[in-house]
Amino acid sequence: MARPPKTPILFELVDSMFQQQKLAMDATETIWHRSMQLAAGQMSLDEGAAMWWEKPTAILAGFEKATLATLSGQSAPKIMQAALEPMTKKASKNAKRLR
Repeated sequence: MARPPKTPILFELVDSMFQQQKLAMDATETIWHRSMQLAAGQMSLDEGAAMWWEKPTAILAGFEKATLATLSGQSAPKIMQAALEPMTKKASKNAKRLR
C-alpha cells in the first residue's frame, strides 16, 4: 500500500508554484519594458547584448544547481526550485532595474 505524501512536500510544491509565478510575472514585465525601448529606438547596446547573453548563463547555472540538488537527494520540488533560482533572480533584478 502506498503511503500518502508528506505534508512538507505539499508546502514545497506550493513554494515552487509561487516561484514559477514570480518568474513569469518578472519576465513579462522585463519583456514589456525592453519592447518599449526597442519600439522607441532607445535600447542601449549593453541592454541589447544582455538580452541575448543572460539567458544561456542563467539556464546553465540552473542546470548546475538542479544537478547538485538531485545528487544530494532533494525532493522534486526542491530540484525545480534550484533549477529556476538563477532565472528567477535575473528576471527579478531586470524588472526592478528597468522599472
